[in-house]
Amino acid sequence: MDKVNVERQLLDPNAYPDKVDKVEHVETHISHIFLAGAYAYKIKKPLNLGFLDFSTLQKRKFFCEEEVRLNSRLSSDIYIDVVPIIYSNGRTLILDNQIDKQLDIIEYAVRMHRFDRKMELDTLLDQKDNNLWRDEWIDELASCVAEFHRNSAVASVESG
Repeated sequence: MDKVNVERQLLDPNAYPDKVDKVEHVETHISHIFLAGAYAYKIKKPLNLGFLDFSTLQKRKFFCEEEVRLNSRLSSDIYIDVVPIIYSNGRTLILDNQIDKQLDIIEYAVRMHRFDRKMELDTLLDQKDNNLWRDEWIDELASCVAEFHRNSAVASVESG
C-alpha cells in the first residue's frame, strides 16, 4: 500500500477506533495530522532530510515514541500514545494499542487529545485583538520554558 493511499484512506471516518463523524487533514513539512473526533493522529512522512530520518517504518515508530516521551514532559494532557495502523480487508485502520502480532502494520501514529485550533499560538498572535489573547501568556510561557530547562538534566557533549 503506498503512502498516498494511506493518507487518503485516513480521511475516512471508519478508519478510526472511536466513532468519528468527520476527519480534518493538516499537513506540515514533516507530518500529516488527522483530526478525528476527540483525537488527533499524527503520522510522520517517510523523509530523510539529513537532520531527521523518518525513511523506514521502524524509524518512524521510534520517533513517534520519542515524540510522546519527550513532549509528554510539558504536555502530558495532550499526548496519549503511539498506535499502529494496519491494512486489512482492503481498508486502512488505526487500532487501539492492543494488536494481534499477525497483523501487517503499515504505519504508526502519535495519538493525542484534540484541542481547539483557535488556541494555537500562531492563530492567537494573528488575532491579538480578539478576546482570547492575554499578553501575560508570553511571560507565563517564558517562565514555564525557563523552569523546564532549569530542571532538565544537562546532556553530555558525546550524546550528540
